[in-house]
Amino acid sequence: FESNKMTIFIVPFTFCNLGSLTNALSKLSLDYDYLTVNSRVLKSDVILLPGVGTFEQGMRFLSSNNLIP
Repeated sequence: FESNKMTIFIVPFTFCNLGSLTNALSKLSLDYDYLTVNSRVLKSDVILLPGVGTFEQGMRFLSSNNLIP
């Protein structure tokens, strides 16, 4: 698993602990970026959705940020 061959995106939910996830990826020497434009979805190998409090809140975030139709 080489990070330079994988495109890893994190959905930047504002209501969860992104620090734990980004720290873990950094310790594994994996490169990542935040998913901010839905056109990048098709170009990604991995999309990480950090743990969220509610499914509904997560879906509202994705929709309001145009990450899903």
